[in-house]
Amino acid sequence: MIGTATGVDIEYLKSLEWMTSSIKSVSVFEPKANGMDVVVDLVDGETPSRSYAVAKKGGVLATTVQPIDESAAKRARIRAIQHEVILRPKT
Repeated sequence: MIGTATGVDIEYLKSLEWMTSSIKSVSVFEPKANGMDVVVDLVDGETPSRSYAVAKKGGVLATTVQPIDESAAKRARIRAIQHEVILRPKT
């Protein structure tokens, strides 16, 4: 499993015991994150559009940050889903 992060989120990724690898910069994740069964994209900007290429054919891309590009998903032969995250304050 591979995670991408920037800034303070890098330390959080390193703290996760299930991470076998962490990439310190989202600018170069494609070479190391090739052929993933599932890609979960929580990063805005250009990262979502680049995430289609790292999921293997038949894989899944789940994003919370941008609408799905159906044509990119079809070209990559993956299933892409968008999930809205609603944060609620602790009570």
